[in-house]
Formats: sequence, C-alpha cells, structure tokens
Amino acid sequence: MELTEPQHALVVHLARRITLHPLLMAELAIPAGSVVLASLAGANRDEEFWAPDAGRLRLDRENARRHVSFGGGAHYCIGGGLARIQGRIAIRELVRSFPDLEQAGEVRWNGLLSLWGPARLPVRI
Repeated sequence: MELTEPQHALVVHLARRITLHPLLMAELAIPAGSVVLASLAGANRDEEFWAPDAGRLRLDRENARRHVSFGGGAHYCIGGGLARIQGRIAIRELVRSFPDLEQAGEVRWNGLLSLWGPARLPVRI
C-alpha cells in the first residue's frame, strides 16, 4: 500500500504576516510593512525545545500540545479542533487495524514550499 498524489493531505508549513510597525528580532531590524514568513515546520522541529529527536513523530512527548501547527491567538486555525479529532481517530484506527504497519521504503516529498507533504509513502501492512 502506498500514499500517492492527490489522495494525501497537505500541511501548511509557512505563515505569512505583514509587520505593522518596525521591530527588532534577534538583532535583525524589520521595517513596518515587511512581509515575514514564519516556518511552522521549523518551529515544530526545534531541537532546543523538543529534544534531539525533534524531527521524529513521538505522540508521547510531554510537551506535545505546545506545537505551533494550528497557530495561536487571533490567528488560531478555525479547523484546528476538527483536525485534532480527525487525527486522533485516524491514528487510533490505523494502528488498531494494522498493528504491524511499518514504513517500507523511502518517503518521496512533493517539493512544495508552503503545502509540503509526502508524494510517496510506501508502507507494509
């Protein structure tokens, strides 16, 4: 079985904002009216925050709910709650239905910048 385009889900990995006033971030001056891209994927893989295995899926992380995948505050994803429920059900049923599921080859990524995801994900069931 393998996940192939276009059936797979794509994940937004960048958030775009425009600065309303000048700001200083990590000694970098950003003028008002600048377009700023925040890498959600990068933040969710920060080894200083998540541990050296930050790039691995670990559902048992103590701080797992502190990810930035759905944004925050006024910019919180309107579908975030539904996505959490769907993910919980999908993972539970996948593991229940295929307890010996394992990756069976290299993942091929789609190469998209903002809607990044796997184009090919071979698994063995």
